[in-house]
Amino acid sequence: MALLGQHLVKRVEKLREAVFAENAEAAVVSRPANVAYFTGYDAGVLLALRSGEVLLLVPPLLRRQALDVVAENGLAGSVEVVVYTSRPDIFHLEGRVVKARGVVDALNTLLPEGLILYDSLGLESAEKLGAGSRRRFKRISVEKWRAVKEWWELELMKRAIEATEKGFRFMVDEIQEGYLLSEVEAAAALEYGMRMGGAEDYAFPSIIAFGANTVYPHAKPSPRRYLRLNTPVVIDAGARVGGYCSDMTRSFMYPSPSPDYRAIIEALVDAINAALERLEPGVKASAVDEAARRELEKHGLAKYFIHSLGHGVGLEVHEYPRLGPASSDVVEEGMVVTIEPGVYIESQGLGARLEEMVLVTARGPRVLTGLPLDLFS
Repeated sequence: MALLGQHLVKRVEKLREAVFAENAEAAVVSRPANVAYFTGYDAGVLLALRSGEVLLLVPPLLRRQALDVVAENGLAGSVEVVVYTSRPDIFHLEGRVVKARGVVDALNTLLPEGLILYDSLGLESAEKLGAGSRRRFKRISVEKWRAVKEWWELELMKRAIEATEKGFRFMVDEIQEGYLLSEVEAAAALEYGMRMGGAEDYAFPSIIAFGANTVYPHAKPSPRRYLRLNTPVVIDAGARVGGYCSDMTRSFMYPSPSPDYRAIIEALVDAINAALERLEPGVKASAVDEAARRELEKHGLAKYFIHSLGHGVGLEVHEYPRLGPASSDVVEEGMVVTIEPGVYIESQGLGARLEEMVLVTARGPRVLTGLPLDLFS
């Protein structure tokens, strides 16, 4: 059995154990990233029954791919792929077929009555599952299971980080070659570099902002805004390798920062360091956010920090925990989180953000991203 399969089999068994521990009849996992957590396949709906059966429900067009991925990941003996369809002409397919117009109809056919565990609020509100039945629903937080990373997950995330850093370097080389890049062209260079560096996909649409666009934390690249000398730049991008994400932000002024801009960058670096000093197992996520804000307050910039400090990263680019002022989450050993303070001064048309990915360990935080904070140093 492949190494990945050994880990996934244990996770499937953990889902079965949750069914028995809660004295439930079944567990339904429908969020794509959660399905991937158990199977390595980010589609379909996973159904774990009290009988011990674990079924991956997919429509006909995903059948072959689901079968192949389940086999490749060493789960053929643990997870059965079941097709749901109302088309009589494809009932001759090998394997189990449930006659249903959609996944909810399929679940109605397969789910027993009684307590059902679920991972998505959408299932609780699905009237077709609850109406006229004696089913009760209780949510389980697969996201919290996902938050603590295993060593092999960290290896995939490190490869995603390496691909992202290669993309950044390729884009910087294009800038230093003197090309007059638009935001869209800079995104193309960055994403080409990530693909050539081993990325299987992008973790999210790249954020590339020049000049006044930098005041938007989630700026969208424009084909009409070009890189000019002495304008601020924010680049936020991530790669995906083996299903796992990276997320990194760098800000600069090309070819060199003005004194005021350098002071902002230095303040952001101080805020990152203050957050890292507070980041440890057992600490409230809100306390880490507070440490960064206090540091920015010393520089007179806290009022320009308009979003949360960070978030977990893994199978999704934004996942548990959330590092924000109102967060009730608690940091645990093995979590990978971002630390990304930002400053957005609308009156000056100037924004800057720096972002590191950090592993929480008992011996202190370990920064996983290695690209210099100043790309032109």
